[in-house]
Amino acid sequence: MDLLRKMQVARIRRSIEERRRRILLVDDDRLYLTMLADLLCAEGWDVTGVGSAEAVLERSDLTHFDLAMVDVVLPKLDGISLVQRLRETPSGAALPIVLMSSSSPEQMSRSAFDLGCAGFVTKPIDDRIVIETLHRLLD
Repeated sequence: MDLLRKMQVARIRRSIEERRRRILLVDDDRLYLTMLADLLCAEGWDVTGVGSAEAVLERSDLTHFDLAMVDVVLPKLDGISLVQRLRETPSGAALPIVLMSSSSPEQMSRSAFDLGCAGFVTKPIDDRIVIETLHRLLD
C-alpha cells in the first residue's frame, strides 16, 4: 500500500506542476528581479528571471511561458525593442507581455498597447496591482 500511495502522490504533484503558470521576468536590477520573483512565487507561479534582453533572445523557444514581464529600461537592447523582436518570432508572437517602467504611465501605457502588450505596470510596483493584473491575464 505504501508504494501505491507514493505513486498517487507523485502523480498528483506532477499534475499540479503541469498546471502552474510560468512567468518570464526580464529586469537588469537583480534586487528588483528577486523581489518580484518572490512575490510571484508566493502566488504559486513558476518564475524564471533573466537580466537582459539578449538572454531572452538566446532562448530558442518561449512557448512554455504563459506570460512575460519586461522592464523597459534594459542595457544594450531596451524592453520596447525586445518586445518588437519577440513579436517577429513564432514563439514570441502570441506571448502575453506586461511592460514595467518608472516612466510616465500615460505615455508608456500607450506604447505598451501599441506594441500589442497585454498590460503595463509602473515601477516601483504596487504588489496588489501586479498580482491583480497577472491574475486577470492568467486565469
